[in-house]
Amino acid sequence: MSNSLSKRFSFKLITNAVGLVLSLIIAGIIPRSLGPQAFGDFSFLTNFFERVFNFVDNGTSMAFYTKLSQRPKDKGLIRFYSGFIIFFSLLVFVLVAIAFGVNIDQILWPDQKPLFVLMALFLGLLTWVNKVMVKIVDAYALTTRGEIVQVLQKVVRFLSILLLFWLGLFTLFNFFLLQYFIMLFLFFGLFFLLKKNKISLFGDRKLDYGEIKDYGKEFYVYSLPLIAFSAFALVEGIYDRWLLQHYSGSVEQGYFGLSNSVAVVCFIFASAMTPLILREFSIAFQDNDSTKVRQLYLKFTPIFFLISAYFSVFVAVQSDSVVAILGGEEYKDAALALMIMALYPVHQTFGRFNGSYFLATNQTRLFGKIGVSFILLGLPISYLVIAPQEAFGFDLGSLGLAVKLVLVQLVGVNVEIWFISRKLQFSFFFLLMKQVIILGFLAIIGYTVHWAVGMLSLSLVPAFIVNGALYSLLVVVVIYIFPQLVSSSRRELRNQLNRLLKRDTNNLKKE
Repeated sequence: MSNSLSKRFSFKLITNAVGLVLSLIIAGIIPRSLGPQAFGDFSFLTNFFERVFNFVDNGTSMAFYTKLSQRPKDKGLIRFYSGFIIFFSLLVFVLVAIAFGVNIDQILWPDQKPLFVLMALFLGLLTWVNKVMVKIVDAYALTTRGEIVQVLQKVVRFLSILLLFWLGLFTLFNFFLLQYFIMLFLFFGLFFLLKKNKISLFGDRKLDYGEIKDYGKEFYVYSLPLIAFSAFALVEGIYDRWLLQHYSGSVEQGYFGLSNSVAVVCFIFASAMTPLILREFSIAFQDNDSTKVRQLYLKFTPIFFLISAYFSVFVAVQSDSVVAILGGEEYKDAALALMIMALYPVHQTFGRFNGSYFLATNQTRLFGKIGVSFILLGLPISYLVIAPQEAFGFDLGSLGLAVKLVLVQLVGVNVEIWFISRKLQFSFFFLLMKQVIILGFLAIIGYTVHWAVGMLSLSLVPAFIVNGALYSLLVVVVIYIFPQLVSSSRRELRNQLNRLLKRDTNNLKKE
């Protein structure tokens, strides 16, 4: 790992540790305060528009990030992509207005109020824009300062939610307004950071027709193979949650929403690192350094697989306790769905790294074909596990959707790894066995600790804390004894720990 990448990674790790703690507390406030039905409505609508904007994005934001990392002095690139966002955002707003105009809103969004549909639409746009802003910050290696802004945003979000809860004003409408405030706080924080470093989102001149055509062609060639994948991903994402809403209702949607929220928290560390690794992939590919690409892939995938699995396995083992602590009695039936869904981030980590590799190396056609194949496989499975028995389904609700997502992703991600192993010339079996070994030792530790602590007859929260402390201690001991689990050595682990402990503000000054 280069010194610069190590510093930026270390800072992301530290700041996301703060975010993890705050997210866990927030995860216990929001579902309780809104209740399963309102929380289910929020989860359904925000997922819908997140999928819509992901389709509109169609991998272009990753193309933008990759190209900006390779050509940081190309200011016209930022201006072009800003125009792209404005144009397609307006298009989405027009299409939603048409949906209301022709009275198909209740078909698209069953049992949802138009006000909340529109609020979710605007929130989806802000989320997309902020993701692009973070990519720009990372592309210019301003990661440390960008992370400070994001930590401030997380603290403000945490305090605002506590205030809303304390004042007894926690309604779905007020929660949407709070989300706007938080998103705008992040946007302007990153905007002024870029402005301070003389990076403009709109530039000091207009692009002429020839420049727009050249940029458009560049993005078109890059993203064309992903259009089918993005379209199918949109259909799958909306179809899955629509089926759950249509057949099982808002309460089951709330159960799944809680499970998915916890899964997102488990994925915080690996998702934060992905843009940095994509940047390194992009630069290495630009330099035709396939050896470095292979080294980066084999170095980081086991580490972040372990990080995600560490959280995921613990939550899966402790699913009953997590639901009781975060959701309370109203969410007790969500425990099984959470047990399965907690495992989703494990291979989501590999999926993110695989996607970074395919995008950075311009293998978007292969990436799209694999993605579409498994989306098509998943569509009938979704129907079978969610639909009621009278409609020839298994009527498993949120549990069924969780099972489908985890299984399809597990197989799909390993197919991606197989293709990557052929290209980079390493052993697919090596990474497959590493997955099995890591999950196996974490599960053994998790269930052993759970059984041992259960013998002490502690109350809910103390038992959960003791479980977490013993589980973490044993995991650290095993990794120190067997550092090969994370493709490292004992000396490398000690060096990384020393670097983290001796960190100061030097890298902040350098950036």
